Amino acid sequence: LSTLITANHILHHGNVLDSFGHISVRNPERNETFFIALQMGPAVVSGTGDVGEYWVEDGRPLEGTVGGYAERFIHSAVLKRYPDVNSVVHSHSEDVLPYTVVASNSSRFSPVYHMAGFLAGDDVPNWDIETAYNDSDPRDMLVNTPALGDSLAQTLGINASQPTSPAHWTILQRGHGFVTTGTSIEQATDFAMYAASNARVQTKALLL
Repeated sequence: LSTLITANHILHHGNVLDSFGHISVRNPERNETFFIALQMGPAVVSGTGDVGEYWVEDGRPLEGTVGGYAERFIHSAVLKRYPDVNSVVHSHSEDVLPYTVVASNSSRFSPVYHMAGFLAGDDVPNWDIETAYNDSDPRDMLVNTPALGDSLAQTLGINASQPTSPAHWTILQRGHGFVTTGTSIEQATDFAMYAASNARVQTKALLL
């Protein structure tokens, strides 16, 4: 939990998480639950009382946890689908956002320097929540139900050589931000920081 709190501070300091971004970690003592800060800015998460525990299966809070992020279903769905993933970051980084809404081949989001090598392979998938809505769903672009979380998680794909891992560690969300995953808090934090950094470098390269 101390590492999770520190990751909140690092990601906020690096402008990867705004007041509504979040990072989670699977409970190392029982895989069926996960920890994530309650609905507050990452910069002000300061102790275990600011962290809630939820079920991986459907994002429900455990007894004793009150409230939490509406979009915790991103985390529960990804952790449920991929046993090798132990930490998930959801960011609204304005450095990455333009790549979620521009479909041109010349400006697709891709690794442009070595620190973003984890983005290598096929194009980084761009999940559009509109394709997952039911007719009765409000169009608020928030992943606030298990069904929407499951749709997003599927976009990460399956690693052909290791089916318990995603094919992509990072995906974009059209008009919203990005999600990145890792086998640990440290790896997920690293990937999130360098995804945003890669976007800044790529944008500068396109301008040149």
